[in-house]
Amino acid sequence: MQREAKAEMGGGSARPVSLRVGAIESVQHSRLIDWIQRMRGMHRELELELTVVTSPVLAAQVKRGSLDMVLTAMPAAPWTT
Repeated sequence: MQREAKAEMGGGSARPVSLRVGAIESVQHSRLIDWIQRMRGMHRELELELTVVTSPVLAAQVKRGSLDMVLTAMPAAPWTT
């Protein structure tokens, strides 16, 4: 499934824009592929770097700037700084 998601967001543009997305496994299977297809249709230059791990790992990665956005099931409170 992760390879499908990456394939959907593959290159095609001379000036690609990279988006580092993190998601939990359940989101990947339920909603992520549809979202990727819609984004790909609107933004051909977009390249996706997909990370699929647990919510706590995603929280740590977004806090340190390793990811641009995450799709997770974690409550918002622990994310505040």
